[in-house]
Amino acid sequence: MPSPASVKVITVRVVFSVLVVLTLGLLAWTAMLRLAIMRRTRRDWLLFWGQLAVNIGCLSMLHTHFKDTWVSNLGMALLLVQALVVVVYYLVVDIHFHQRRVPAPPPYPPAPPSPRIHQVRAELDELSSLLRQEEGR
Repeated sequence: MPSPASVKVITVRVVFSVLVVLTLGLLAWTAMLRLAIMRRTRRDWLLFWGQLAVNIGCLSMLHTHFKDTWVSNLGMALLLVQALVVVVYYLVVDIHFHQRRVPAPPPYPPAPPSPRIHQVRAELDELSSLLRQEEGR
């Protein structure tokens, strides 16, 4: 059975992927922003800003000024392709990121009893024998 942490990670993946698909790529920047914040690499931040610029460019191509022209068709096609590329990239990078994270080391085997414990046992045994002798009188 998967751990609660892995269920949470999978749920977040599904939510971001569905968000991008249902908005037809309009909110594709959210998945890229999550990757950039999570991984904190220059490449991810550049991809986020580049993707955001492409997204804004595609939206400007959908303006009513270009209604029923090849420009609006191209803008919508680019937006859909961008949505597909972002979802695939997001899933691949997120899965690799979480697989690469090293799990906590297994607990160490219990340490052997210290000499102090043996000393305490010997003293308790001695005390027990003294008590038995006292009862026997």
